[in-house]
Amino acid sequence: MSDFSFATDDNLDDLGSTATKYDHNVAALRLLKELEAEGRTEATLHEQTVLSRYTGWGDSTLLKRAFPHGISSHLPPSEELKELLTGEELKALRASSLNAHYTSLAVIRAIYAGLGHTGLHRLSEVRGSRLRVLEPAAGIGHFIGAMPKEFRDASEWAAVELDPLSARITKMLYPNAKVFAEGFESANLPSNWFDLVISNVPFGNYKVCDPEVKEHYLRASIHDYFFAKGLRVTRPGGLIAFITSRFTLDKQDNRLRSYLAAHAELLASVRLPNNAFTANAGTQVVTDIIILRKRSEPLKDAGERPAWVEAQDTTVLHESGAPMNVMLNRAYIQDASLMLGQPIVGAHGMYGRNEFTVKGDGRDLAASLGETLRRVLPEALFAASKPATSVAQESVAANKKPQQEEPDPLEQSVQQELAGMSTARAGFEQARATTLLEIYTAAKRVIALQMEGAGDDELGEAQRELNRLYDRFRVRYGYINSKQNLNAFRKGNGLLQFLRALEEPVGWGGQYRKAPLFSTRTIRPLRGKQNAETAQEALLLCLNERGGVDLDYAAEVCGKTAEQVREELRGLVFRTPSNEWVTRDEYLSGNVRARLKEAEAAAQFDESFNENVEALRAAQPAPLGAGEITARLGAAWIPTEVIDDYARFLVPRYRGRVKYLQPTAQWVVDLPHADVIDTPEASQQWGTKRVHALDILDDALNLRRTVVYDQIDEKTRIVNQTETVAAQAKLQDMKERFQEWVWQDSARERELCRIYNEQFNTTRERAYDGSHLTLPGASNRIELRPHQKDAVWRILQSKTTLVGHCVGAGKTLTAIAASHEMRRLNIARKSMIVVPKHVVPQWAQEAQRLYPGLRMLTTDAKDFTKHNRGETLSRIATCDWDLIIVPHPSFKLLPVSAETANKFINDEIERLRDYISELTDEGSRENKRSIKQLEKTIKRFEAKLKSQNSEIKRDDAQTITFEELGVEALFVDEFHHFKNLYFPTKMSRIAGLSNSESQQAFDMFVKIQWLIGQGGRVVALTGTPVSNTLCEVWIMMRYLQLDLLKELGMDHFDAWAQAFAETTTGVEMKPDGSGFRVHTRFNKFVNLPELSRLWRQCLDVRTPEQLNLPRPSVIGGSPIIVSVPASEELIDFVGQLSERSEKVRSREVHPSVDNMLKITSEGRKAALDMRLINPALEESPESKIEALVERVGRIYQRTNANRGAQMIFCDLATPKGRGGVTKTETALDEAA
Repeated sequence: MSDFSFATDDNLDDLGSTATKYDHNVAALRLLKELEAEGRTEATLHEQTVLSRYTGWGDSTLLKRAFPHGISSHLPPSEELKELLTGEELKALRASSLNAHYTSLAVIRAIYAGLGHTGLHRLSEVRGSRLRVLEPAAGIGHFIGAMPKEFRDASEWAAVELDPLSARITKMLYPNAKVFAEGFESANLPSNWFDLVISNVPFGNYKVCDPEVKEHYLRASIHDYFFAKGLRVTRPGGLIAFITSRFTLDKQDNRLRSYLAAHAELLASVRLPNNAFTANAGTQVVTDIIILRKRSEPLKDAGERPAWVEAQDTTVLHESGAPMNVMLNRAYIQDASLMLGQPIVGAHGMYGRNEFTVKGDGRDLAASLGETLRRVLPEALFAASKPATSVAQESVAANKKPQQEEPDPLEQSVQQELAGMSTARAGFEQARATTLLEIYTAAKRVIALQMEGAGDDELGEAQRELNRLYDRFRVRYGYINSKQNLNAFRKGNGLLQFLRALEEPVGWGGQYRKAPLFSTRTIRPLRGKQNAETAQEALLLCLNERGGVDLDYAAEVCGKTAEQVREELRGLVFRTPSNEWVTRDEYLSGNVRARLKEAEAAAQFDESFNENVEALRAAQPAPLGAGEITARLGAAWIPTEVIDDYARFLVPRYRGRVKYLQPTAQWVVDLPHADVIDTPEASQQWGTKRVHALDILDDALNLRRTVVYDQIDEKTRIVNQTETVAAQAKLQDMKERFQEWVWQDSARERELCRIYNEQFNTTRERAYDGSHLTLPGASNRIELRPHQKDAVWRILQSKTTLVGHCVGAGKTLTAIAASHEMRRLNIARKSMIVVPKHVVPQWAQEAQRLYPGLRMLTTDAKDFTKHNRGETLSRIATCDWDLIIVPHPSFKLLPVSAETANKFINDEIERLRDYISELTDEGSRENKRSIKQLEKTIKRFEAKLKSQNSEIKRDDAQTITFEELGVEALFVDEFHHFKNLYFPTKMSRIAGLSNSESQQAFDMFVKIQWLIGQGGRVVALTGTPVSNTLCEVWIMMRYLQLDLLKELGMDHFDAWAQAFAETTTGVEMKPDGSGFRVHTRFNKFVNLPELSRLWRQCLDVRTPEQLNLPRPSVIGGSPIIVSVPASEELIDFVGQLSERSEKVRSREVHPSVDNMLKITSEGRKAALDMRLINPALEESPESKIEALVERVGRIYQRTNANRGAQMIFCDLATPKGRGGVTKTETALDEAA
């Protein structure tokens, strides 16, 4: 099959008059129809020449000839077109006229000349494969036909064209190209695939629908959208060359340009005169040629933005000679020679009066354009390019740091202490410290030799030297662990942890013996087995030594070629479309639905990916039916059209609209029209006389309880309990009826099942197997259990991990091993572990026990005092630590910069403003209410976050910030301590919905999100991922899976709650104990399997039952309830509580005098012992304390001979300081 190619002297700018162009178009369409009727897929060169003269219908004079009576669909076309085309083809032809402006061949050739200057065409020679080129708005493929021979011989093409007639002509002209007859937004193209994306993109301020592009500003105009998706499908290092509207660079809104600058480098921008396409397209418009090179990784920090990101007012002469201000990109202000003509303000333009334009000045445009591109584009950019690698490989290569041998930071700190010792200590104490340092150095030498796999002779000599130094020290100074010796250095110095581990305690009398390091091999060498018999064995070695699949390494260790290894591992490893090799368990898990789409896109260009497609299709989760899906009223995934229909089902005369505001997870029901106010459905069947049915619907959609108030006076209103109960009953009826109604229509059922399956039923859980891990450098006296190795492997493979292992599962060793493996594999060179302050020594001891050679910095509160903080931060930042341990309270004192803190405020506010812009663009009157609510949310949210931001203690002008510490992996122990993270919600006064907040949690959130954004790793550890409320699941996901929540549209809590949780209403006792009440609680999950699969993408959970951990049995098999009768004093006091509660509810008493918190607190105290309310009361045998004492006393007497121990848990009347004695302790002493 031969592709058409324009001759070097072909020129489509002069195809004759309008009548001639019309004839060319008709001739091309007639020929196309003939070829298709004959079933031919190839055209002769003569036929291709006829087809190549098709110019489309963008020229208004041509369009008038095609549709002489008007372009409206009900008006007939010309006789020729009526005879040739079907109704659907005529409809498509009309639609295509908006952007059917084909590009001048001279301009195309000049662009290719510039690209040739960069050496792009030579990339295929270096890489050994053809260039992948895409034309995303192909027309009939002029960019393919005009490609120079040196490019054409080295390239393979894909083309996308929305107009089906043009797409069919393109396929006849270029049968070797892959042609997609659809819009760019719907074409399934692989990400990071093409070396060159080149096009004259369509212009227009109409938005594009592409669910994969979340940002509204990237979809607001079609030419901007082409840049967004073009970047997505271009491989890192590849080029984008677009002809686009001047407004891409000139418009005041710079968000698109900021996005482009973060993801690509601008190589060239050249502005063409307004007559550049007049001859062939019949249009006068100012356009820019923009050439970008995609970055390997997006820029993490904005830094100093390049000039072209900004546009500003500048003075340009009007054609009348008067100066005028126009918005112009700084790139053109700084270098006007990039505009190939005379910049002026024309009295009349395409879009209005007094419009900026570039007037042609008579120069040879093609020659001038080619010369300018060669001047600004870098020469031979691709001459020495390496073969294209995967995105992941490029990222790793870019982020790897040379592992230089740095001075031991612990030794350095001791040397500084020695130098700073006072003259009084310079004798005996300095000698003691110096000898300890010598022992440390000798022990490190023994460890280093073991890690290197040294022979017995060399290791034995080093151990003898260590024994000699230790024995000499022991004779003169005693055991290293003696108090005097431990005081030789500053407390908290990591060197002490190492030295203490050189001795093992013997009994309880302060006696010690040498650790095994003095006489045996205790550490696994860094390089273990380095050969394999089979490719499968080589793969396990590869995973252990490389942390992933490296076929070249696998081939090396098993003595085979990479091709042989690849064939033997077929089905065990897969090549991704990004050219990265991964294991089967990794590839066939996670979001397998998205992965299948990507594989199918790649298989269109490379048949080898069909194997991936088949495997992924087999791994797809089974589709869920209506009976397996809970579609709750108000769930964000349900289309607004469904809610509109339900509103009309409830109130048939309702003519309004229901809108969903995604940034605030808010549903807005239009106010009812007058003719639906008093209908029976609105005020009786689904509403009440006090609350309209549509108001109840609004509450139901937004998770609100309907409450009816009676206004007492201007400032006071009280709840009308009767009307409130009636309205809430209607709300519950409405929610229950929706569950039935929503599935009653078969078409609606199919659509809802499709949406739910595509959005939530997408993942397959991965089974992480860490059995291949050997943990080089670890002590051979400790063997991690299988579940610990599995968790270590999961951490190494994941960006974020929540280790939800039960108490006793060994989370400490898991985290330490994972941090060391990250450093060994160069995944993260510096790890910080944040732990409760009382367990810092325990973590340090365990770290030294597992990795005796660890260079570790342990810190405590003294290190973060105002006097020491700067030094501590400097030690963290400037030294090459294996591990840094920081207490929880001190972690907050690691300051984030003002820029980082403010970014979280500005990003959220910008997101809300972006949505306001989208609603404003729609211009609907119904949107005004939505816009006002969003504006209120902005003010409220801005004030809230700014308040939190102001509390972050940071003095980044004077000290090192958290971002500058070089931390690449963050481990947080007891992560549930940070669950009080603020989130906005419309639900209020709902039990089980805790929205308490803490500055410590917000500080942790900011640091975690910054670190994830930089490509770092985050590992959270807790035995209780969920302890009190369901919302803690969402909080954990927000910390560690924020990108996933955003992708699902559930980064707002209410949207998540509507999909996966619900409230239940039941009867329970009042807090004051005076009776019962109807109460609503947030306490039930729905769609739990899908939520579990989403959460378990980062959650690794192990229970005591799974691990078979030993636990004592409970006598009787369950807790023993001891009933205690209420005393008369308690009964009287509870009655008083009821009276006080009524006064509080009716606002008869000021909150400063009495309130519900005070009432419930005193009620709890009274229930324990009335003496906590009135200390003057006598002891009562009916008190819970007395009942406890009696029972504990009996057990004590029975078990005292065996020294039995009892534990008593009590959260009231406990000691608050030294010397305090509680009534419980007094009673127990008396009982004993």
